[in-house]
Amino acid sequence: MLTLTQIKAKSAPRLKGLHPAVSAAADKLIERCYTCGVPILITQGLRTFAEQDRLYAQGRTSPGSIVTNAKGGYSYHNYGLAVDFALLPMHPGI
Repeated sequence: MLTLTQIKAKSAPRLKGLHPAVSAAADKLIERCYTCGVPILITQGLRTFAEQDRLYAQGRTSPGSIVTNAKGGYSYHNYGLAVDFALLPMHPGI
């Protein structure tokens, strides 16, 4: 299992550009989840409108499954006010 320091280091680039309150809350969420034995990794933070539009096109005009209903400018990610995260395996090999 990754250490808390390693998880924070891997998540740090995705916290850049976020509103300071959101960044601080995400950092606390990482710590709290780790302490509870449910480690998480921040997978997405701030997105440009163009990045959001590419995600919106997925499953509509480009291959893949639909992953968002928000076009560029209509997602909290576009304003640094949202994060996505993934659960990390608690034991190697899981």
